[in-house]
Amino acid sequence: MVNNTDPSTKLHGRGAADGLESRPQRCRYALAMPAVNPARRAVAEAIARVAARFPNLPPSHLDTAALDPADAALATAIHRTVLQRWLTLEHLLAPLVKPGLARIEPALRAVLLTGGAQLLFMDRLPAYAVVNDAAELARAMVRPRAAGLANAVLRRVAELPARREPDSDWHLAGDVLPLDAGVLRLAQPLLPDPAERLDKHLAIATSHPARLIRRWLAHHDADAVSAIARQSIRTPSTFVAVEPGFDPADAADQPAIRDQRSEITHLCWQADHASLTRFLAAQPLRRVQDPASTASVAAARDLPARTILDYCAGRGTKTRQLLAEHPEAAVYATDPDAARRAELHALARRLPIDVLEPGQRPPAPVDLLLLDVPCSNTGVLARRPEARYRFNDKSLADVVALQRQIIAAALPSLKAGGHLLYATCSIEPEENHDQARHVLQHHGGRLIAERQILPGGAGPAYHDGSYHAVVQW
Repeated sequence: MVNNTDPSTKLHGRGAADGLESRPQRCRYALAMPAVNPARRAVAEAIARVAARFPNLPPSHLDTAALDPADAALATAIHRTVLQRWLTLEHLLAPLVKPGLARIEPALRAVLLTGGAQLLFMDRLPAYAVVNDAAELARAMVRPRAAGLANAVLRRVAELPARREPDSDWHLAGDVLPLDAGVLRLAQPLLPDPAERLDKHLAIATSHPARLIRRWLAHHDADAVSAIARQSIRTPSTFVAVEPGFDPADAADQPAIRDQRSEITHLCWQADHASLTRFLAAQPLRRVQDPASTASVAAARDLPARTILDYCAGRGTKTRQLLAEHPEAAVYATDPDAARRAELHALARRLPIDVLEPGQRPPAPVDLLLLDVPCSNTGVLARRPEARYRFNDKSLADVVALQRQIIAAALPSLKAGGHLLYATCSIEPEENHDQARHVLQHHGGRLIAERQILPGGAGPAYHDGSYHAVVQW
């Protein structure tokens, strides 16, 4: 990110006193430079594969196996930034692309989005290198003449910021964009006026569909909605839930999260991925899990549960927490997806879990039924940024219907007097509070507890959004 206010030095990433070439020389250099950073190439290619599907972006996985650790980290950061800031980037890029951003080839769109994300939202990346690499990527991925367009557009993008203010609080203004920490002040107001249309301003400033912002404004005040929207453009922290009795000496250099009893429950992981892999492999109850997710299963900690069924177990994150919370219980787990069930079977070779096939029930009704159901993911948009663009009334209605189907199919496995623990990573009332009332109205039972957690915090204080309800059936 470039902080200089002199346009003549914008593409250097350093001041004019560094003695770098003039603007015309830089332009010729950009078009001639053959080498491209492999991280930038990997991200541009990944975004090009899905750009034509926007806003119906699939869950994205960036393959960094061929990159060295430094390039893998850079690629991951660029990729996350593009996905988190897609609508903001399109808003700022659109006036600079004559045919319109939506009308150009997906590959060129990807190059511009990738370059714009670095120039606007990522610090310490020399702007001249970002522009040069984008031009070469456009030449290679689109056609030779596309290099000139990418060069011209991104040089203009590099002139949009006035300065970065890492210690400033975000306030709603036409020339201020929120960052993970602090704000980016633009050289001129380019965002919708918040005084005229708050929903449109927040939609562009934080890259959310306006319909999603309006929905949140119907349920929360403006400050809360601004905070929710801001949270989904943060870099989410990685948390490792640890086994009971964890010895802090095993990871003394990682910030520890403690419960009310001063026992360590999570580590905010700040070391490299290789050390994380080794740490997780050392103890099968260790798992990557956000504290808000952990809170859902913890709600059933004191319930009598000799038999437990995790009905939508996924890859077994909450299954392992159930084992940690109820070490004497018989735990069953299943999932409709064959690949995830295969991971459950692998986990069952290390932990006392009985994996059930689809349609198979435990030998007897269970004391505790966990339904961590598929949802809209609106509580975890920092981790799953594509979900915000796919959200609409139909997608919400579809997931609500699916949740009710799962509830009806799973409840026969719960014994009378047992407890249903219903959980989502959504903040939408239809998936949460309304579903709990649906259970009570159509299936019976008594609501014991429920809790909605809105996403918030940063660093070790970061947490996702989640919801859970405990119903005695």
